[in-house]
Amino acid sequence: METKEKRLLVRPMAIEDLASVMIINKENFTEAWSEQNFLYELNENEFATIMVLTYADVVIGYCDFWVTFDSATINQIAIKKELQGNKLGRLLIEDTLARINGVDEVKVVTLEVRTQNERAINFYLSYGFDILLTKKKYYTNGDDAFYMMKVMKEYEQNNLSN
Repeated sequence: METKEKRLLVRPMAIEDLASVMIINKENFTEAWSEQNFLYELNENEFATIMVLTYADVVIGYCDFWVTFDSATINQIAIKKELQGNKLGRLLIEDTLARINGVDEVKVVTLEVRTQNERAINFYLSYGFDILLTKKKYYTNGDDAFYMMKVMKEYEQNNLSN
């Protein structure tokens, strides 16, 4: 009998991961995504990347982000509820930021987070994100969002004084 290697691994999401990712999505977000949302991100959206965090081949977290021109957007990042508080989110965000930083054109990473989600806000602040503004009634239930940004690379200033 073959035993599964028990290690943490971040890898691209596969269609076989959809059911697990949807469970994690539903337990973490007030406005959960539909199967169609994930299928669009996986199969049609050329800007989207979804990475999953697995342990012993079981999906325990995921991150969906877009890279568009000179910026990236983290749309969702989540860890299975019962595993939260074990620094798994840190592993996932560090992997995501490293991947984004590897794209030469990307200068900034943005995201939105509910203004009352103090745990997530503090998490993002600890990774160098700043709150730029509040988007009033951003979510369909009327909740406000903080728009946060992290500078990955400085924009090069063109020397216009020649």
